[in-house]
Amino acid sequence: MLKILIVSGEPSGDFLGLSLIRGLKKLIQEQTSKQISFQGIGGPLMESEGFVSLIEQSRISKMGIIDILLNISDLLSDLNKITNYCIAWNPDLIITIDSPEFSFRLNKKVRKSLSSTPIIHYVMPTVWAWRPRRLQRISNFVDHILALFPFEPNLAREKHISCDFVGHPIVSKKTPASQDIAMLRKTLGVKMDAPLMAVLPGSRISEVKYNLPIFLETIKLVAATYTDLIFVIPAVNGMETIINNQVSVFQKSTGLPVLTFDQKSMVNASEFERMKFSLFRTAAIALATSGTVVLELARMGVPMVVGYRSHYFNELLIKLLVLTERANLIDIIAGTTGIPEFLFGDCKPQKLFEAIKEILNDPTVSARQLELSRKVIKDLGFGNISPGDRAAVSV
Repeated sequence: MLKILIVSGEPSGDFLGLSLIRGLKKLIQEQTSKQISFQGIGGPLMESEGFVSLIEQSRISKMGIIDILLNISDLLSDLNKITNYCIAWNPDLIITIDSPEFSFRLNKKVRKSLSSTPIIHYVMPTVWAWRPRRLQRISNFVDHILALFPFEPNLAREKHISCDFVGHPIVSKKTPASQDIAMLRKTLGVKMDAPLMAVLPGSRISEVKYNLPIFLETIKLVAATYTDLIFVIPAVNGMETIINNQVSVFQKSTGLPVLTFDQKSMVNASEFERMKFSLFRTAAIALATSGTVVLELARMGVPMVVGYRSHYFNELLIKLLVLTERANLIDIIAGTTGIPEFLFGDCKPQKLFEAIKEILNDPTVSARQLELSRKVIKDLGFGNISPGDRAAVSV
């Protein structure tokens, strides 16, 4: 039995873990008769492939210093639990996925007891954006890095760290079929020709807390001009209550057509993913919190406007420490300013509305943005071997 411990701390990492597990299963079963046991921390997508999650993923899905400090006791408790389990289980391989604050602490603690067990980290920390000195330190407890972006292996080699560019898994995401889109619209109760706007306030409680109220106020402005537009908010696992409660209050006070669907009510995580990507594919435009979702929108060919608010102290730290001028991944990868983004104090309903209006009113604006998105998706590995398979080979 081949034992592989995987720790993934957030929904985007759940997707990475799913692709990697599938790739490893295929590769190992082609070369050996060994069975594989995948255990650790993961989400519903990984669990759908037989992964055993010992701790609920949402417990460690925290972002920003304030969110971490408010949950520090639970985070330290979960860190100790998974560390002790890992040492007792003695896996053949350890793979941590993103969530560097949690992952690297786990790796450091485990390395002391399991010094010969290889440790791989999937997703290079954003040393090109902030805290570049981290890369040198992690060489003490990470043996190999799987990089999502093509420029990252050169950064790792400068610090003598083994690293392969495996591509971003979003490039292997298939566009939904017409029947999937029809099913989405039927489920939502909207006509096939009704224009939709996807509203994406984030995948963490802290993100939703600060961004959803601003996005709802933006919806008011958009709805006053585009009276036939229907707004749809998908709620990832753990965000259902906060999103549904705020939307319910908003609907009662405004009467505006804001629809939601959530992961909890679905048969499984894959059904939610189909619904979400069907929404992206059929939406006329998206309003999104900065994060991995902008690449998902780019893959589905959706013009977008990006906004981001956080706790005051988080914003202050970001302003002091971040090296990049842009926050959205499309512009960072392409070195452009093609995606309208409004960060911190600039993330205001009126500014978001003006950017949305420009896209909806001028087809050339959306066409330029979609061309940029296609280029970035190609740079991330579209058209080549799937990132999950490339990651498995690298592992």
